[in-house]
Amino acid sequence: MSMNEKIPTLGEKIANLIAESPFKNPLNFHKEIERRCGKDAIKQRRLYFVINYRGNRKHKETVLYQIASALGMEIYELVEGTTSEPPAQGPSHGVFPYGAIPNTKAAILRNLYHGLSFKPQMIQIKGLGTTVEENEEIEGFHCFKFVVLIRGEVDLVIKHKDDETERIALKLNEGYNFDSGNLHYFENKSKQFSRIMIIGHRTPV
Repeated sequence: MSMNEKIPTLGEKIANLIAESPFKNPLNFHKEIERRCGKDAIKQRRLYFVINYRGNRKHKETVLYQIASALGMEIYELVEGTTSEPPAQGPSHGVFPYGAIPNTKAAILRNLYHGLSFKPQMIQIKGLGTTVEENEEIEGFHCFKFVVLIRGEVDLVIKHKDDETERIALKLNEGYNFDSGNLHYFENKSKQFSRIMIIGHRTPV
């Protein structure tokens, strides 16, 4: 790109991508988002706001994810080459120390640009404690979690839909990816507190 060439805003890029797609216009494109996401789809006015906004506002992860997915792209591909494209490195890049208060908006966008659907979360589990049982079922999406054990000894317990229970001993500093649509919880096996990092991500069904 030459120095005299204007860098497009994210809204301008999305508008051009829609115009060049089979959807042709934002109305048809929003119908595709509704088809994919059902009741969790972003509102039509939110899509129009993103398209028409010419600033550098950092939009929510779910908004960018639904738009990118309907265009057959990853989030980092969507923001690439726009005024919203973040630098590869910076004080808010990557995983944050537990208890740190990063520049949240910049941190989220840097993580999105590098292919993460959602920013990492740090979870602390008290000695011999457990987290609550939970599962993630979102119409139109298949949900996963990528977890890394940062400290202590933690088991991931998964209750599969065929009633089989699986117990995985997480290894320190090693990642594990699993289908979070199944009921699951984390159990601290040590007397001291344990800590895990979780990255949630979704793929269209």
